[in-house]
Amino acid sequence: MAKAAERLGRHHADGVLVRARSKNRWAFMAWADPYLVLLNPPARIWRTYQVRLPATQESRFSSGDLSSVPGRVGSPAPLQKGPPEALRKLLAEAGLTYPELVSRLFTLDT
Repeated sequence: MAKAAERLGRHHADGVLVRARSKNRWAFMAWADPYLVLLNPPARIWRTYQVRLPATQESRFSSGDLSSVPGRVGSPAPLQKGPPEALRKLLAEAGLTYPELVSRLFTLDT
């Protein structure tokens, strides 16, 4: 998923929204340079990371262990508290409301 965010971000400088799904799980990333926002249920918390060169989204998340990813900004934020600032800006630019995003994410989960 980080690879997709990185590659799509090269062509969409204003940001990208990526939802990836495996057989039993899914995760969501929003990327707008230099911020990457991650939601990976069932935790239902937002984590925001700052990714600056020479690091890339893919290199930061290649281990799969979120506790070891450097660059986290602030504390994890519960889903019900609303979007982190970096995601709020990206959603405004995309013309998507936070409730609409959450609804789409969890509707696709069924």
